[in-house]
Amino acid sequence: MRRFAIPLGVLLVALSLAAPAHAADPDELLRKGSALRAEGRDGDALKVFEEADAARPTPTSKAQIGLAEQALGAWVRAEAHLEQALAQDADPWIARNRQALEGALGTVRQHLGSLEILGATAGAEVFVDGLKVGTIPTPKPFRVEIGKRQLELRRAGFNSASRTVVVGEGSTSRETVTMSPREAHRTDGDGPSAGGVGRGGAGLGDAPSSGGASVARTAGWVLVAAGGGAAIFGGAGLLVRESATSNYNANQSCGQVPLPAECQDQVSARDRWTVLSVASFIGAGVLVGTGIALVVTAHDEKPKPSRGGLALVGCSAAGAGVTCGGRF
Repeated sequence: MRRFAIPLGVLLVALSLAAPAHAADPDELLRKGSALRAEGRDGDALKVFEEADAARPTPTSKAQIGLAEQALGAWVRAEAHLEQALAQDADPWIARNRQALEGALGTVRQHLGSLEILGATAGAEVFVDGLKVGTIPTPKPFRVEIGKRQLELRRAGFNSASRTVVVGEGSTSRETVTMSPREAHRTDGDGPSAGGVGRGGAGLGDAPSSGGASVARTAGWVLVAAGGGAAIFGGAGLLVRESATSNYNANQSCGQVPLPAECQDQVSARDRWTVLSVASFIGAGVLVGTGIALVVTAHDEKPKPSRGGLALVGCSAAGAGVTCGGRF
């Protein structure tokens, strides 16, 4: 039997490639995330906490994720993670910090309400402020942020339904939404066809001129101007929100749990202006979009020749025959 010698360098390289990558220690990640929060870097801390939870899910990692989401104003996700953490009564860390965590959960719930959708078609997807929150039917109402919210339901084969809803703190808002099936285009030939000729010689495809075109244009420009004003207000609100956020991050005492009163006031100011700014931008988009649509579609329509080149044809009885005349 022949023996083959493997060079030592080649063997070391092969072993290094076969060895699994060393995963970061979850406990070390939790300490790192806590240090980042103490520096006011809540966004970076959240990513580190999520990495620790992915490596080893624990009540502590769920609680730390919820606290970071609270600081970032992600109220719905913060409530879910804090509830998951507090459900673990036997965990020593949760037991030691239960009072602080319950206080944080109470603060989070001040920014949330429930939204129940009634009468919607099964299978409809529910969107709140453009983000999908679930599908009909649901076992319980959706948890959403308080204030004015833009609700939309979508389902294939049905016309989408949208409206603005108002959700109150700690209450349940109920909305009954009916979705109508989308009608298919008629192809059976029933009814007048384009370019047809009606009685009296008028082409059925001809449309009378619209006397309200100028009014529609004026209304459209008014809506566009109103939308611009709403956008300016929303931008000003963002500046105020950033000021409150800067004051929060600059205050060293805001890293404590529970938050001091002055820090909570800054969080409340930030959240209030966030809601106002988002509502203003949504309103601005609706106003500007509607206004532009009015301006673009408002035009004076003139009678057009029907298909085949025949515009007007009139026939009358004359003696023993029929005389027809027209404009070609």
